Amino acid sequence: MKRVKFDEVSHRVDEYLRIFNQSGALAFEIPEKDYFQLTKLTKWYQKNRGTAKDLNEGQLGEVFQSLGVKGNSKIIFIFGFLMLVWNKNTKIQAERKAGSIEFTVTKTEASGDRSGS
Repeated sequence: MKRVKFDEVSHRVDEYLRIFNQSGALAFEIPEKDYFQLTKLTKWYQKNRGTAKDLNEGQLGEVFQSLGVKGNSKIIFIFGFLMLVWNKNTKIQAERKAGSIEFTVTKTEASGDRSGS
């Protein structure tokens, strides 16, 4: 699994998608103060998942501004990455480290749940 330190976050979405698809996991080390902003965005996304995919860049900018994260391009980039990979076969975890949060996105197997087996 690749770990990306917050100060190393860049806007190379193709590279992060390639790493995620090859390894099945990607972790971002996010300072606690910035993680709070990501939490606001992920809660908004969970609540608005059905309509979020139809928003244009300007509308998303309004959402970011209303949530107070418009100026944090690294958090917005990480959130955009999440929007690309977030589905029922994705597990998202956050673990507190010294002064930061390790935010991990992992592929999970498609569940062919057979109860009672």
